[in-house]
Amino acid sequence: MDFAGKVGIGDNLYIELVGTDADNTSIDSAMVTITSSITDPNGISVQLLESAADSGIYRGVVIVGETSDSSTGTIGVCSSAVETITVISDIEPGMQDSINTIDKYPAKSFSVVFRLNVNRRDKKILENFWPGTYCSSGCSINYLFDASFPVSGYI
Repeated sequence: MDFAGKVGIGDNLYIELVGTDADNTSIDSAMVTITSSITDPNGISVQLLESAADSGIYRGVVIVGETSDSSTGTIGVCSSAVETITVISDIEPGMQDSINTIDKYPAKSFSVVFRLNVNRRDKKILENFWPGTYCSSGCSINYLFDASFPVSGYI
């Protein structure tokens, strides 16, 4: 099993397990357990089907949803937190892989505007201390920054 990237609610998670073929004359199946770290740590069982007789390659698909339902092959995950979905082979529990979900509702960034009334000497100090400041009418300093801007010092 090998996953890349991240998945979110509504996505299909395609699973491929490479194992030993039990019967080279027929298409076999393999069972896996799919868990999510927060919403469904017990998981659901999913049947994978061999891609061809004697291939030893088993494939299946799981739907990523808000609640788990083994009858529809849906694993539940939280829409407001990152979870880890893990696929575990029922025959060989050491054969497993995992993938993280995306946070559908990431924390919002915000902006803050400072409006300071300063004299001309202090204006120059502020302009040197915080590049991007400017003096509007009445010589007040307006400074806009976002939450990712590291602020240190005092005003």
